This record gives sequence, C-alpha cells and structure tokens, in this order.
Amino acid sequence: MKKREKLFNEVESVRVIAGYSKKSINSNDSEWDLDEAKLKVILNSVKYYEVAEGHGPVNALDNAIRKILVKAEFDRLIVDKGYSSQKKFKSLTQQELDDKTLEIAKKKVDTIKLESYSVVKLGGQDTASEVIITLRMVSEDKSVGSIVSSTNVLEASFKALTDCYQQLLK
Repeated sequence: MKKREKLFNEVESVRVIAGYSKKSINSNDSEWDLDEAKLKVILNSVKYYEVAEGHGPVNALDNAIRKILVKAEFDRLIVDKGYSSQKKFKSLTQQELDDKTLEIAKKKVDTIKLESYSVVKLGGQDTASEVIITLRMVSEDKSVGSIVSSTNVLEASFKALTDCYQQLLK
C-alpha cells in the first residue's frame, strides 16, 4: 500500500486548552466554555500559526486547521495563479483583490464537511487505553475517511483530520 503524503510538511506544535469555568462545571446547562487550539505548522515552506476556538477540543483543532488551509490557499492563489497580474483583476484595488482571493480560498475549504466522527476504546481499564478514531469528511464531489489509533485521543483526532484534508485537497 502506497503511503499518503502528509498535509503539513512539519508540525511544530499543537496545543489544546479545555475551557471550563466554575459556572459551566456547576451548571446543568449545556452551555460549555469554548475550547482553544493553537497550531504551528510549516506548509509549502511557509510557517503558519493559528489559534481557534471550538465547541470541544476536536472542533477547536478542526477550526485551527481550516484557518491555516484558507491562509495557505490564499498564498497559493496569489503566487501560483498570479491573480495580481491577471487582466480581469486589473481594475481592482489591492484590498479588493485580496478580499476576492480570500473569498475564493475560503470557498474551497468551506465545501469540506465533517460527516462522521467516532471514538472506540480498545481494552484496558483506565483513561490511558488505546483509542481508535474513525473520521469521514465530504466535499462537493468526494468522500474520504481515516482510521487512526493512539493512546491520545487528540493526537489521533488531529492525524485523522489532517489525513482527510490531505485526501480532499490533493
């Protein structure tokens, strides 16, 4: 079986902060504080750093990945496609060009949706047990999945997310 390329050339750091307050812990409310993910990666020789919030740690990770992918796609469109030199964009100001390019970049990433996410604990009696993450994502014309195991649910989730994005964006 051929090994797939990784989404990022290098992952420098991944940090997820769970946000619980006295109010949310002591409440029967379903309103939880937002979790936060900080992600520092290298993609196409460019270093990206993003912070994103989410409803749960995996959603925060997904949001940080998406923000980086939009920035990377924006950079690619400007450089590879030469949008700033194309005739049809000559009448736009630099800000309008940047806004238009960002809109195109966001649209590409926004078409990707999480279809399913599941966690299965393998054996063991404690929280250090190995887990299997099964994740499926879809875009307008493609459906992909990833299965990753680890003793760290966030590590496995991050790997499964980036694997699916890699398959959808290649």
